[in-house]
Amino acid sequence: MLFNINSEISKANTLPSEFYLDHKYFDFCLKNIFPESWQLIGDRNIFQKSNIHPFIFLPGSVNEPLIITNKNNETKCFSNVCTHRAHLVVDSSCRRNKL
Repeated sequence: MLFNINSEISKANTLPSEFYLDHKYFDFCLKNIFPESWQLIGDRNIFQKSNIHPFIFLPGSVNEPLIITNKNNETKCFSNVCTHRAHLVVDSSCRRNKL
């Protein structure tokens, strides 16, 4: 799985269409790129109305994070899956003191 991309932008081309259409490249990215990289989920404004915000990056593909801002205004990221019941803990943004 090697694509040649010229580092000089004036000579670089878009990746071939097979990269975007072939499921093997999508699966490769899910397993090797997204889990090892930072993903932008928004800014602190998402917590103006809620202190609990489930974030779905790629449904069913990548661990579903749950972003929580506590009473000390600290933002934490947890798994949004209950390890005991294997269900989502929260399915929409909300304001709560306990889950």
